[in-house]
Amino acid sequence: MVTRPFDNDVLDGLCSKDQVDLLNAVDRLRSQGIDHYVSLPQIIVCGDQSSGKSSVLEAISGISFPVKSNLCTRFPTELILRKTPNVGVTVSIVP
Repeated sequence: MVTRPFDNDVLDGLCSKDQVDLLNAVDRLRSQGIDHYVSLPQIIVCGDQSSGKSSVLEAISGISFPVKSNLCTRFPTELILRKTPNVGVTVSIVP
């Protein structure tokens, strides 16, 4: 998985202060483990093969996906983003 520098100003320009406050509240709830008991908001990207799903996820996350090899559309991909001062990636395959 390849990461590239991400400009937070791009996302900040898409959100109002109320939306940012809501996303921060959801992050706080998730960090407290509430998502084990209550379904928290999430984004699901679905569509036909080669319809741009991976490109949408890349635009949102700043993480490059292997779009030309069709690997991403062959199986469901879950991408979980967390606010943290540390840079890191954790990858797992769930059968």
